[in-house]
Amino acid sequence: MTAFKTIKGVPVKTISGNRSGASFEGQLYYDSDGVGTFKFVGGLGTGAWASGGALNTARRSGGMGGDSHSAAVLGGGTVARTELYDGSSWAEVNDLNTARTAVGAFGSSTSMLITGGINSGDDSVEVSVEQWDGTCWSEIANINTGRYEGVGGSGTSASGMIFGGKEPAQSDKTEVWNGTGWTEVNDLNTARARVGASTKGTVTATLCFGGNPNRAITEQWDGTCWSEVADLNTARQEMGGAGTQASALGYGGNTATALAALTEEWDGTSWTEVADLATARRHATTGNGSAVNAIQAGGETNAVVANTEEWTQPHVIKTIDLS
Repeated sequence: MTAFKTIKGVPVKTISGNRSGASFEGQLYYDSDGVGTFKFVGGLGTGAWASGGALNTARRSGGMGGDSHSAAVLGGGTVARTELYDGSSWAEVNDLNTARTAVGAFGSSTSMLITGGINSGDDSVEVSVEQWDGTCWSEIANINTGRYEGVGGSGTSASGMIFGGKEPAQSDKTEVWNGTGWTEVNDLNTARARVGASTKGTVTATLCFGGNPNRAITEQWDGTCWSEVADLNTARQEMGGAGTQASALGYGGNTATALAALTEEWDGTSWTEVADLATARRHATTGNGSAVNAIQAGGETNAVVANTEEWTQPHVIKTIDLS
């Protein structure tokens, strides 16, 4: 006779201890720890910022790629230094070819691009682009329009985009990278610098939010055009960003009256205020993390700082009562 389990349903995995994260979301499993219980990995819980390891070199307006587990920060201020983060501490590695600040950047700690910025040697506006391969920087194809001052960036080193910034006038230009060269595409509706971006976005789905002078405007990119969607709750500039077009974070920055510690979460439709940063700051470097695993390092309070903060938003683990 055929066993019931061979014709109906699927086996439940046995796992030891609580398991969370996107790869487990929606999964029912049997926890073999202790007396053993059935558990379900549900939606996201409450996120919070925690202190991470300090940069070796305090800086503002640098570039960054990666998340709170593995990140790279580069340039900023007058330095060409690159530092890598292993989830707890930063280590200095090979420098940029051109020291620069106020850059656009996107990618991971092992493969990323830095674009534009202000040359720290002669204060000229850069059009040069450098690519990081996990060990060294190499110069590749220039962007079409030199720009600096809070350029938004999203994507990977093989497929990404930049938008906004200054030329020195505030820019509305958008450029897309295909792994070989840059192409100008449709402009932002509102020209602005010092923007936040969904840094883990793609060339077909990205967010641009905030910007100079203290804007709340959010725009959404669909691969062809930008369109305005719901505003931030608090208008600001010089803020950090992470996540995707469907799930993003915006944090820190500068309002019309003060530095901000505010964090807002985007759910694909609107922004909601969530847990604040421990240190209000502007001009921080922000990585290519998700809305559940983000990082920011350095920046400016009343002085340039080196401290790092990590955002974590765990999934909810529910115990199934079978009694």
